[in-house]
Amino acid sequence: MNEKVKKKEISNEEFALLAYECCTWWNSVIIQYERFIDLEENNDMPWDNPNSIFISERLYLITVIHHAIEYLEKLNHELVKENCVVFEDVIKKIERVTSINDIINLRNMNEHRMDYSLKLGHKQNEFESSILLEKNKYKTNAFISFSRNGCLFFGNVPIKELIEVIKSEIQFIRTQTKEIFNKKYFAFVQEKI
Repeated sequence: MNEKVKKKEISNEEFALLAYECCTWWNSVIIQYERFIDLEENNDMPWDNPNSIFISERLYLITVIHHAIEYLEKLNHELVKENCVVFEDVIKKIERVTSINDIINLRNMNEHRMDYSLKLGHKQNEFESSILLEKNKYKTNAFISFSRNGCLFFGNVPIKELIEVIKSEIQFIRTQTKEIFNKKYFAFVQEKI
């Protein structure tokens, strides 16, 4: 989350909307992951199959993951101000799988794909990386998707592991964001009366 967003004080109305959108993005991750997996199994080349939209579906999955985590971070930041740490464990689980900075870079590099393809990206030095998997070192970059022994990676981000965390926490996110929405929305309504 950027500093401007982090520092922004929010109203009860904005708080309620933040909870609503956080839950929506988390739901979107689950739906988009299933769409991506279905597409990945039939990854035809675009000139052989006009319905091949692998790159766009991959980008959308990266984007919804980024938004889900970004909204959760902001929501958590605001709740901590109220001495509520309900989402701290969820964020820690995510960070045990991958760094939030790696997710941000993955999203930005794929969003600005042409810049990075032409070696003009803002963080070009972070575009390529290596990962160690079962004593083997693999060179990768933000555009590469690969699967080894049941582990799906986008660049250096272990997507399948990250999705497993999201799936394990989705019901908790739904319950908590609904509670926050109701509390903050009705506080907003009371302010208007």
